[in-house]
Amino acid sequence: LKFIEFRVQELQDQFYKAENHEKSLGEDFITPIATTYQDYLQAIQKLISTIQKDILATRDPAISIEDVVSLGSQATSLGSKLWSQTDAEIEDDLLSLKRHFTFYFWLVLGISLLFILSAIYLHWHTYKRLLQQIKNIHFVIENFTHGQTTSRVSMSPEDEMGQIGNAFDQMAQHLETLLYQFHQLVN
Repeated sequence: LKFIEFRVQELQDQFYKAENHEKSLGEDFITPIATTYQDYLQAIQKLISTIQKDILATRDPAISIEDVVSLGSQATSLGSKLWSQTDAEIEDDLLSLKRHFTFYFWLVLGISLLFILSAIYLHWHTYKRLLQQIKNIHFVIENFTHGQTTSRVSMSPEDEMGQIGNAFDQMAQHLETLLYQFHQLVN
């Protein structure tokens, strides 16, 4: 009897720990089985009380063995129902959590890949545009050094390369003007 009382107290402690843990998570998974659990505890306590009062406390028990067996069967039935519900709910909860984690994993992975691919595309596009502008400036400078003083970069001054190109064009225009004036003076 003391062992049964100890086990009942242990079960109550485990239930309240689990219930407090679930509440701390903000979820209330245990509430649907709380009524069954309370029924189970009441049946066990009624069985213990009956055994203590009606069997152990008196010499001539007022309750029959069949009644005690009936109370024990009722407690066992409620306990089985409680634990089968608990197992099923835990399994459902775990499957639900697995689905949620799987969904969020693929969502985060997809968004991450999208950002990575976007960054690669923007980097490549910027690189190609910048490389094309550098090649254009290099081509014009090569032509200018070979005597084609009318060569110009002709870029829009939206970015740094465009500003470099415009500065080169102004320098080339200024040199062309100086060369023209020099030829005028020599002639």
